[in-house]
Amino acid sequence: MTRDTNLFQDAWTGWVSFVREIVGRPSRLKTTRLGGADLKPVGKLPIKAPLKRDLAVIRRPQPKRAKSVTKRLEAPLLRREPVEDVPKLKVDPPKPFKLKEEFLETPPERVSRLEKEQKKKPLRKKVAAWLQAPPITRPRRHLLFLNVGTQKVRELHQSFLQAGALPKWAEPFEEHLQFDDNWVYFQELPLAFDEDKRDAVKKLYFDPKMPSTIAPITDVLRKEWANISRGNVTKILRSFEVYQLNFGRRRPPKVLSRMSMHKPGVIMADMFFPSQKLGWRKIGGVLTMTDAWSRWTQCYAVERKTKALVKKGMEDYLQRFTSLGHLPRVILCDKGTDLAPAAEVMERYRRKPGKLVLHSTTGKPVQLVEQTQAQVQRRMQVFRTAGLTDDPSHILADICAQINDQKRPDRGNLTPNQLLNLNANERAEVNELYKDKTEVPEVKGLRKLFKGSHVRVLLMTFKEQVSGTTKGFAPKWSSDIYKVVRKTRLQGNPNNFRYFLWKMPESYFRHELLWVPPNTDTSVVEGYVVHEDKMIVEDPWSDFDPDEWPSDDSR
Repeated sequence: MTRDTNLFQDAWTGWVSFVREIVGRPSRLKTTRLGGADLKPVGKLPIKAPLKRDLAVIRRPQPKRAKSVTKRLEAPLLRREPVEDVPKLKVDPPKPFKLKEEFLETPPERVSRLEKEQKKKPLRKKVAAWLQAPPITRPRRHLLFLNVGTQKVRELHQSFLQAGALPKWAEPFEEHLQFDDNWVYFQELPLAFDEDKRDAVKKLYFDPKMPSTIAPITDVLRKEWANISRGNVTKILRSFEVYQLNFGRRRPPKVLSRMSMHKPGVIMADMFFPSQKLGWRKIGGVLTMTDAWSRWTQCYAVERKTKALVKKGMEDYLQRFTSLGHLPRVILCDKGTDLAPAAEVMERYRRKPGKLVLHSTTGKPVQLVEQTQAQVQRRMQVFRTAGLTDDPSHILADICAQINDQKRPDRGNLTPNQLLNLNANERAEVNELYKDKTEVPEVKGLRKLFKGSHVRVLLMTFKEQVSGTTKGFAPKWSSDIYKVVRKTRLQGNPNNFRYFLWKMPESYFRHELLWVPPNTDTSVVEGYVVHEDKMIVEDPWSDFDPDEWPSDDSR
């Protein structure tokens, strides 16, 4: 190396040392300067020490905590001291408390302890007697089952008086029987004749202090007589005229929307009137006509509720219905005057003598057409609420078209249009599949009626039957007794009948008739009603004020 080169290296080394002093980093090179001699590094550069962490991982610097001069005292753990007064009874302790296992009881121990506590407080004798049913021995149950009448009881009494052999029916009860000059006793209770049974029941029924229904009367008489059963009490009570007139009625089954139609032809008609208060245009009304079997429906908006316009709508429906291959047989509607043209329209389709228009009873709507009208009205209200139209005539035809193309689950998921295209065999198959849904059941639990049965007629109107209420204490059954002269099965409902009565123009269902025995007891028992007024009355001196009484001077 030349001199110039050494000068250059010296200059560079000095500059590096100057920069390191400014930055604060010591020089890595140790040099020795000998007068004019070259600066040479002494030894090798030191090897870098490995870092204790990975530089790729970024960590937030943590502040260094100053070392405490005094050592922190550890706080002792707080423990709850055991309760000094340990409960004597072993019970399940509350959760915050810790008790030793020896003070905890097992489930069997708990059950045993509760049973012992209950035994410590037995029921009082009279309370136990209240809870027990009246005792009836097995021999007495056998006697009540036999239901011996007056004749058999008298034969038994005569056998005792004459020291003869007992009747065969009484041989099993020989050890339980006693007698005197007037009575035969069974387990120390007298055997009643039929007259005694009737008198005993009648005295209780007309005594305000005694019960008036079957079960309570039976319980009372079983303590006094040996052979009075529940059946005896029931039979005797139902023979009383007063009991019959106040007898409760059985509600008919809910047969709304059920009809036993097997083919098209029974047309139902009704009218409804869109309300102006709900925003509808003022019109005369909407005529709705539908077939009972298929539910094929058409609705007609009439400008005014006149006979001519309603007649025109009926004629249009019947013409359309006839064009589908079916003839109308009868029109079913209520007694509204707006449907009067139905009789005139149906004369064109008469095939046999008889009524072509049948009206429901007063206050009784035709449920199937009522349901159809409700469906139409719900659909109409959608368009009125949306503000699309307020005129029913704009949408009624389209709504009916949708109803006629809607599947009916109770008719094999067929639409009304499809049902009207079925032949007789196909209709019979559909009817057989849904027979149980079309039949109307008769009221259960009522006595069967036959030709010659005696009955009373229900006086309640249809509205009162639906609501189940009558005004005040109005009688439910007629005072006159009628005789059943004929009963006929309803078409399509073999278990349901219509009953025809002597000199009565109308027929009745079973729930509208009350069976009565041929011999009705009209007599009553007097002497039990105490005619003593126990009325809470107003005191005439209650509002008297002595200060307002006039003085002697004023008089």
